[in-house]
Amino acid sequence: MAKHHSEYKSTYIEYEQAHAYVFPNQPFSKKEVGYLMSDLVRVIEQMLAYERLEGDLVQKNVYLLELFNERDLPKSFKKTLGDATKTVKKYPYKTTAYYNALYQLHLQENRFFTKQRKHIADESLQLALDHLDLFYLSEKFRIACEIINRQNMIRSEYHLDFIDELLEFIEDHPIAEEPAIAIYSTILKTMLDEFGLLTKKNGKNKQDLDGDKGIDQSFIKLIQLLENHASVFPQLEAREMFIHAINYCVRRIHANAKAHANEKQEGFVKQLFELYKLVIEKGLLFADGSISPWTYMNIVNVGIRNDEFEWTEKFIEEFKEYLRPQFKENAYNYNLAYFLFYRKDYDKAIKQLNQVIFDDVYYSCESKGLLLRIYYMTEELGPFYSLADSFRIYLRRNKLITESKKELYYNLIRFLNRLTKIIKGDNKSLSKLKNQINDTQKVINIKWLLDQVESKMV
Repeated sequence: MAKHHSEYKSTYIEYEQAHAYVFPNQPFSKKEVGYLMSDLVRVIEQMLAYERLEGDLVQKNVYLLELFNERDLPKSFKKTLGDATKTVKKYPYKTTAYYNALYQLHLQENRFFTKQRKHIADESLQLALDHLDLFYLSEKFRIACEIINRQNMIRSEYHLDFIDELLEFIEDHPIAEEPAIAIYSTILKTMLDEFGLLTKKNGKNKQDLDGDKGIDQSFIKLIQLLENHASVFPQLEAREMFIHAINYCVRRIHANAKAHANEKQEGFVKQLFELYKLVIEKGLLFADGSISPWTYMNIVNVGIRNDEFEWTEKFIEEFKEYLRPQFKENAYNYNLAYFLFYRKDYDKAIKQLNQVIFDDVYYSCESKGLLLRIYYMTEELGPFYSLADSFRIYLRRNKLITESKKELYYNLIRFLNRLTKIIKGDNKSLSKLKNQINDTQKVINIKWLLDQVESKMV
């Protein structure tokens, strides 16, 4: 308040103070102040709406076109229509808003033409209908993707009417070449297939969808579309499209891990790495000029899993500066230690872990788990057993760690502890342990753990 009215000394203004300021030397009336405040709110709302309208050149011009048409001002109508159409056509993106803007303008053009009562051909009505189709289909598929994604995260009831029919309609129609429709319909197909909602009406069946290494053709097509057309969407929308593809990849990796489908899993791990590279290449990694520590970690992890060590090390160093300040040091030190561990540079990995501050439960658990693996790989069994015991106590006493997370770490300690006591070549014991790990699945770093079991088999 003091910023705009230096005479106000307090940040909180009483009714009496406001009344005395506006109506000096008049008796106080709370009712009158209430009326004034209601009027002020309405004026502020109108001002905000006007400011929004001023920033929306298309909608502002649509209202002007309606007005000029109603008042028979053809000269003003034609000039405004021409200017508005040029403005929209200069718009660099092919979004649903773009299609809607052209639909609205062509609709006003047709109303103007109809009012002239001229018996000549005019294409405005057809253009209005064409752009309405483009707007409707792209927006319908976009919202349908969001609905399925939301249903996967929370229990909710939605109805996706006409989806089968619309997907079937665009199957061999030129309209499917429009970037927004092509991308959103393809995202939708991958999701429908993944969650078992794809029907014969969609024109595909499970056998048709399975490509190399179990990667369905809709997903392969989606990657190609994103690579070719991401530039015709605003950065935020293009980023959301890539996130759909990334999340799909992650879910399929987890699903194939549970099904022990290693070849399929690795196929999606490779696709995920290529997706992240594309996101970085197209400048879509940042949401607000920074990178989250979880995205940073995911990219490091998938880079290592693809044996792209040179690329991953470069990423760790270059993108450290884009981490949010409160996460930067822990995220950098832990991920560099993780990288050094997979490069078998265990001494440096331990030194890097020593720089991780354990004021964050996540980094505390991950660092202890990584150190446990280092001790196993270097056959430092004394420190290994000591850390295993202290880690168990830490997990048991810490109330901030969920029971499901505790189970992941407990199982890593338990299975790795048993593995230290099985001699190399005891294939019977090793096979039994491997089966137990596969049956449990709830183990942190399960792939690495299974690799260690197999490395002891002769």
